[in-house]
Amino acid sequence: MKIQVVMMPADPERKAYVTNIEDSLKNMQSIVGGMIEAVTIATDAAVIVNEEGRINGMPLNANCPFCVYGDAFLVGVKGEEFCSVSDNVKRFWLDQCRRVRE
Repeated sequence: MKIQVVMMPADPERKAYVTNIEDSLKNMQSIVGGMIEAVTIATDAAVIVNEEGRINGMPLNANCPFCVYGDAFLVGVKGEEFCSVSDNVKRFWLDQCRRVRE
């Protein structure tokens, strides 16, 4: 199943963007380059990061509003499952990502 997320590349040349990804552990690990860690930011949203990004020397994420190393993405949360991020959270988060770059 695909879910809509806000992708936050670590590369400062790339901006945060909305895309659809396959909702599977293997795919999420591929996106962040290793084991995932879900950082809860609200009751209905989490940022998925590489749990060892800093230890592994990944670059500081140029798009994330808080200190994250490597690529990351924002997902919706419903109970114990990941889901598409809501439109309100998506708009708010993209605005926060833009502010980080200013």
